[in-house]
Amino acid sequence: MRGVKGVDIRVDVKANTRPAKGKAVVTTVNMRIAWVGRDFFSHVEGAQGDVMIVGNGSGAYIYTPRVKKALKLDGRQALYVSLEVRQQLTRLLGSGPLVWNYGGVQKLGTHSVDVINSAPMHSGAQSLAESVYLDRTTHLPRRVVMHIVSPSGSADSQIDFTAFDLNPKLPANTFRFSPPPGTHIETPPSPPAAAAPPAGVPPMARRK
Repeated sequence: MRGVKGVDIRVDVKANTRPAKGKAVVTTVNMRIAWVGRDFFSHVEGAQGDVMIVGNGSGAYIYTPRVKKALKLDGRQALYVSLEVRQQLTRLLGSGPLVWNYGGVQKLGTHSVDVINSAPMHSGAQSLAESVYLDRTTHLPRRVVMHIVSPSGSADSQIDFTAFDLNPKLPANTFRFSPPPGTHIETPPSPPAAAAPPAGVPPMARRK
């Protein structure tokens, strides 16, 4: 988006995965993602606990309260993590198919939304279809629904945006983190230039 220098969003994610064999699994996750300039913040809460990522392009922490553990990252590792946080937002907004069809106006709670549906996209034996619900006043997404079908089963994801602020004015401490007393802090060695992102960066909100 032109002119956008930062964003602060909160979402509720519900995923229903139905394997070809076995029982369906329903997963719910709450997320907050924020970035302004080089500063970034991500907090994911689910049944398995929560993970917080806080930092900027030169340093970052990945904190897991359930096990009282924090990874302290510097330099290139922090840059990898900052890119991962921005990619979380991209995944939440959908894959960006080339063909969309207008589905009309609907009510989503108290809000009027325009619904646009993607033409099914195919990759090998897997297909993906998406629907995006855009607020008629702000033109920002209020809901994204994804449906995936593959030989291994199918999955539906519903992503509800409970807050979506562009160019937010956030307090500086949003992007600062001090490990609580008793936290075990690890500092992984810096990877070579061509190395993969550090272990411990959670692949949150990734599609299956």
